[in-house]
Amino acid sequence: MNHTVYFDSTMSDDARRREVYGGQLFVFSKCDSVLRLARFARELIEQAFAPLALETAQYELPVEKFAEILVRAQAAVHPPPGCQASRSGRSQRFGLRSRKDLLRPAKAAQLNQ
Repeated sequence: MNHTVYFDSTMSDDARRREVYGGQLFVFSKCDSVLRLARFARELIEQAFAPLALETAQYELPVEKFAEILVRAQAAVHPPPGCQASRSGRSQRFGLRSRKDLLRPAKAAQLNQ
C-alpha cells in the first residue's frame, strides 16, 4: 500500500475524509487559531493536574484518580475568547464542513431550531 502525505491540501472535505480513512496523511501549516486552542487546552490540563507534571502524572496517580481528573477537565472545557470565531476561519481555510453538516438531516434540523 502506498501512502501519501498531503501538505496544505485544498482537496474537498469529502475527498479528504476518504483519503484519511484510507490511511493517507494530511499536514497543514500552523495557524494562530489552532495554536491558541492548543495553548488553552494545555493550560487547562496543567491546572487540572497541578502540582504534578503532565508528562508523568499517569504514573504517579492511581488509574481511578487520573480518570477522575480527566473527566473534570473535560467537563470544564469552554472555548476561550477568540476560538469560536476562529473555528469558522479554520473551517474555511481548510475547506471543512461544520459538524451540523455532517449529521443526518433530521438531527441537523433539530440543532438549527
